[in-house]
Amino acid sequence: MGAWGYGIFDNDTALDWVGALEPTKGTDFLHKALDAVPDKVGGPDADVCSNGLAAAEVVAALKGAPSESLAEEASAWVKANSEAPTPELIAKAQRACRLIKTDSELRDLWDEVEELATWLAAVEDIERRLA
Repeated sequence: MGAWGYGIFDNDTALDWVGALEPTKGTDFLHKALDAVPDKVGGPDADVCSNGLAAAEVVAALKGAPSESLAEEASAWVKANSEAPTPELIAKAQRACRLIKTDSELRDLWDEVEELATWLAAVEDIERRLA
């Protein structure tokens, strides 16, 4: 799966996404990652999920509720782009989390390695901080 832990930034895909986030300004890059999470049967693939959850973490941090495990580069980006997220962006992040945790390839992968409950707790933590 390319992950070394159940945390949102404990995988190569999410860290690559953060690397691509670093040079950006504004929230367009966040919108793009969240919009990529489709409403479809079978759910999004694991890479789309990892990017969507990373974006949701950044939205929560912009909202003033960062995770203790927020990637250092993402934290620096938030400090440099301290614009408060719009209600629309927060809603997109909440939608992405809901879809990813209920029907996605990433959920299935965590279920296969018998760490689903631990991973779900991490996603639900994002949801609480976005509320």
